[in-house]
Amino acid sequence: MKTFTRHGFTLLELLIALAVVSIIMAALFAGLRIVNRAKTNTEAAVAPIQRIDIVLSFLQRDLESALPPSGTLASLFQGTVGQNNSGDLLFDAAVDAPPQVSMQTDIRQVEYSVISDGSDHLLVRNVTSNLLAPVQPDPDQEIICRGVRSFTVQYYDGSQWTDTWDSTMLQNALPIAVQITLDFDGTGPSAAPLHITRLIQLPCYAAPQTASGGGAS
Repeated sequence: MKTFTRHGFTLLELLIALAVVSIIMAALFAGLRIVNRAKTNTEAAVAPIQRIDIVLSFLQRDLESALPPSGTLASLFQGTVGQNNSGDLLFDAAVDAPPQVSMQTDIRQVEYSVISDGSDHLLVRNVTSNLLAPVQPDPDQEIICRGVRSFTVQYYDGSQWTDTWDSTMLQNALPIAVQITLDFDGTGPSAAPLHITRLIQLPCYAAPQTASGGGAS
């Protein structure tokens, strides 16, 4: 009498296998969702900080190119407190022109200030390229960033920090260092405002002379 060997699976075994595979796939999908959500949240949290870092790097590049207000390339360096107690910074520097400017001179006057645009506050960069023009041209304006709560600038003269600076009143001197503080609106309905400070040393600084005639350069 012949005996028959059964090959394959029963319907019950197939159903059990499908159920196990479904459970594994569901677990993998849930894990991927958690990873993707964590990635999205991390990117959302880091993006505003990256934006501020780019803004501060832009400011640092310009300030490190500031020209000394004395000698052959005598220039100007002024820092005041503008509207909403925000800083207003004006100086001459060897910087690139905005993209829309065709005149490629080497020295430009740069001004950073905060302006209002409806309910928003913008940090803008005004660049004047033709400083030798008989009639002072209107500066070219660039919007550096939006959502600025405050833009605070302090200046170090070698012994103390001040809120303002005027090279014409300080023996044509540059500050040794500038401290920039930016406060931004947070992103999202419950996000807290962002507060970041950066200290920038000016390579061409010339501290105000003392009464005895000493100074730094």
